[in-house]
Amino acid sequence: WMDSKFSEATFHEAMRGSSPWFSFPDADGSALQVMSGATIRDTRREIAASWSRERGDAGSIGASASYSAEDDYHAAAFGVDWQRPLSAATDLGLGASWSHDIIDPTDAAEFGRIDRAVKNSGSAFASLTVVLDRSSQLQAGVQLMHARGYLSDPYKRFYAGDRILPDTRPDTRTQLAALLRYRRAHVDIDGALHLDYRLAGDSWGVRSHTLGASWYQTLGRGFRLVPGMRVYTQGAADFHAPFSDAGEAGRYHSSDYRLAANG
Repeated sequence: WMDSKFSEATFHEAMRGSSPWFSFPDADGSALQVMSGATIRDTRREIAASWSRERGDAGSIGASASYSAEDDYHAAAFGVDWQRPLSAATDLGLGASWSHDIIDPTDAAEFGRIDRAVKNSGSAFASLTVVLDRSSQLQAGVQLMHARGYLSDPYKRFYAGDRILPDTRPDTRTQLAALLRYRRAHVDIDGALHLDYRLAGDSWGVRSHTLGASWYQTLGRGFRLVPGMRVYTQGAADFHAPFSDAGEAGRYHSSDYRLAANG
């Protein structure tokens, strides 16, 4: 066994402002966005640690753990990964992670929000990396994610005629994603081309495509220039709608723009 590596980091960030709340129709039937007041204040603190060990020809193993706390949200996560060469030009990678999240919404009594809720989520991934030649490599991967528990947003509302309903989503969500990455080094100019494509879908009906391209150019003295472009398209969740002016709402309903069709 070769030397192990251990690292830890702490993070602290603060934010304030307003947030999208719900939408309602104007005189022409178009959606008007209602925002919360600009009085939201939140502070997030996180501590993270990771460990890895190289095993020579046997590959490597690693583990990570983190804990973050906000005014109304706490999350603990743990992950493991394993990499092993299958041949001189092919590597297999496997990994898994798990997260336990607790939400305690602020102003719960005033706005009729839940007092406390829990969400558990896990994911697993597998990847295969192939060295094509001295300058390029290709990686294909797949990731499966599953979440269970409170998956709604307690700070969102849904307009249904004369009623303002709470955001209500299924209590399970399964996501499957496939990823393709291409890397090519240009040693003569100390640069590298990165191309990425991701196809994802989930049990809520959301389908997305992500295409990215970037160039990594080393400038010297520890500086690097990375221009890039990213194109993203997404279909809407089955239960998403900006509002229901007829006053009807199904079992699940959300006007959250993150679940809408966009690109």
